[in-house]
Amino acid sequence: MLVLAGNDVIRPTRPWVLGIAIRSDDPEDLLAVPLGDGRFAYAGDLGRLYRAWFGRRAGRVDPLTLTRIDTVLRVALDL
Repeated sequence: MLVLAGNDVIRPTRPWVLGIAIRSDDPEDLLAVPLGDGRFAYAGDLGRLYRAWFGRRAGRVDPLTLTRIDTVLRVALDL
């Protein structure tokens, strides 16, 4: 999962954040963003994540990928 949170949401007191699935297969959808390692972040699988479920951080996405994810989330959420 790719955890999505703005600066105002990243607080230990907030138990839920948003996340999107990371897939190993290409969903062949406009809402899919390639991560560069053969995997895809797919905004069509947007969901809520409970903070207590988190393990350790596995990595970060680069700024260009983050911009692309922001764009597909705006499309998915009709913003």
